[in-house]
Amino acid sequence: MTDPGDLDLDTVRVPLVGAAGSLHVRVAGPAGATPVLLLHGFPDTGFGWRHQVPALVAAGYRVLVPDQRGYGRSDAPPGVAPYRLDRLVADAIAVLDDQGGGLQAHVVGHDWGGAVAWALAQHHPARVRSLTVLNCPPVDVMLYAPLRDPRQILRSWYILFFQLPWLPERLIARGAGLRLLTATASPEELPVYAAAFPDAAAWRGPLSWYRAALRAPWRPRDPVLAPTLVLWGAGDEALGDGLAEASLGRVRDGRLVRLDGHVGHWSPTRARDRVTPALLDHLARHGGADPWLYRLVPVDVWQRAADPWPGEALDTRDGFVHLSTGAQVDGTRARFFPGRDDVLTLRVDPRQLDPQALVWEPARDGAGGPFPHLRAPLPHAAVADP
Repeated sequence: MTDPGDLDLDTVRVPLVGAAGSLHVRVAGPAGATPVLLLHGFPDTGFGWRHQVPALVAAGYRVLVPDQRGYGRSDAPPGVAPYRLDRLVADAIAVLDDQGGGLQAHVVGHDWGGAVAWALAQHHPARVRSLTVLNCPPVDVMLYAPLRDPRQILRSWYILFFQLPWLPERLIARGAGLRLLTATASPEELPVYAAAFPDAAAWRGPLSWYRAALRAPWRPRDPVLAPTLVLWGAGDEALGDGLAEASLGRVRDGRLVRLDGHVGHWSPTRARDRVTPALLDHLARHGGADPWLYRLVPVDVWQRAADPWPGEALDTRDGFVHLSTGAQVDGTRARFFPGRDDVLTLRVDPRQLDPQALVWEPARDGAGGPFPHLRAPLPHAAVADP
């Protein structure tokens, strides 16, 4: 019998990183298309994206919707350490590796899923084609929020309460959890959540996210390089609206869209009529469901330019140098930095590129670099085996 929580999608199991067990992941769309990774928050499962999934599938994306560790039909490792943010990010990478075809992904997160999405984009920029976050600031912005607005301490009282052992699980299971879930579900949908959170034990994993956050604080690295859309439901019950603007201070290319009206924290559901079109528009602006744009620099041009990576060996056998990270050009991949953990390696057969589609772009400052280059759409057939 099909589980209604799976949204009529196929499901796979992806092993957890650094712990026994696996993630329950809903999958739809062609394997060669650009993946969209949807990361839910608290208290939810992948079912929380039910209003966005059909539109993304119809648009041709490879849609990946996990229950994150500790939630729903994914396994919940014992203890608190397995729920550190670095482990949660590693799970997201594992899903992309297993089901994303090695392609850069559009990463979308709400609430705690947004925290994972921010951290993924900060620490693994080559994996993220675009970022969309709903009602969640980056962790470092959240840490300093009480200094900007002391009222945030009152809004976040529950985080301290969740640090207590066993008591929060029992109280939530006795009714508080159901009241939280009524904010995200219609009466017809509540049975899906009742099955996902049947007892106090089912809440232990989700609450461990909060416990790990204070015991092992995340150390953010760099600003987000991927083009970023922040969608913020006005009147958030847990997070001050000022955190929306503060979040844009952590991105290179960011845009804020406020969702006015009685939206609050549960924007994917309460503002679905605005969230889904805004999400589709943002993804389309940054490559859509087609393979990424691949940028090529003729070797002689590169050799005449100042080498931004002195001493690196370049693979130029096809007559072009292949640019690398999103810090230079959105959506590019490299094939000449072996051993680098911030660059994905990909081989390309230039004979498969359409000469009529090549676009010459003159030298300019900024993301394109200091030298002229050619831009070409990369068809699936151009991707060769490593």
